[in-house]
Amino acid sequence: MILKMIKEREAENQKSSTHGNQTQKDLLQIILEGATSATSTESSGKGIFGPGYNIYQSIVDICKNMYFAGSESTALAITWTLFLFALHPEWQQLVRSEIMETYGNMLPHSFRDMDRLRNLKAVSTTTPLF
Repeated sequence: MILKMIKEREAENQKSSTHGNQTQKDLLQIILEGATSATSTESSGKGIFGPGYNIYQSIVDICKNMYFAGSESTALAITWTLFLFALHPEWQQLVRSEIMETYGNMLPHSFRDMDRLRNLKAVSTTTPLF
């Protein structure tokens, strides 16, 4: 699936370059540009990687690492937060009260409202409460 996405992006990049359009500047694009420059030949006629090097496998591996690292760190952060709330019920109540004050009875709570989310002081890392 990742390889298919890479091939599709390369096709989009080819189309964009022939029409003079700009390519997307996301993480995949940065990885592809890095891979392209790493496999291009230098003035000596030799690329950074030897012949037969599978650059696509390297790109797939990088994408997998980014995905798993991101999901694992998020899961660990949530687990740790729930553990700390279990150890400190007063903080759990403080955060619960603040969410109810900020969002009211909106069910489900919509944390997409960045203005309201900024008002949550107990969960902010920038505003110490003590």
